Amino acid sequence: MLAKIRHIPLFLGILVTVAMGISAIASGADADSGKQLAVKLCTNCHIVGGDQRGSDAVPSFSSMANNAIYSDNRLRGWLFNPHPPMPAIDLSRTEVDAIIAYIRSLQR
Repeated sequence: MLAKIRHIPLFLGILVTVAMGISAIASGADADSGKQLAVKLCTNCHIVGGDQRGSDAVPSFSSMANNAIYSDNRLRGWLFNPHPPMPAIDLSRTEVDAIIAYIRSLQR
């Protein structure tokens, strides 16, 4: 019984991560417009797609899409409240959700 109880937090953590991972897509966010925004705003540092160059010092969008630590809430926090050296970008909630939807579309 105790072993089953110990697994509840793990199960809840996985459930929350999955729910956050699909929240941008479920909200109707447009991955295509997210890609256009990302190409325009993020390619100076990040590898946004297959043909862009980025910095080795920052994660590619593909690596963020496939790493559970980059939850929608974490990405949303960075986009709304960027940390240096990320430039301050004034994005609407719709634009942030679109960028996150694009990142999620890169999941393998």
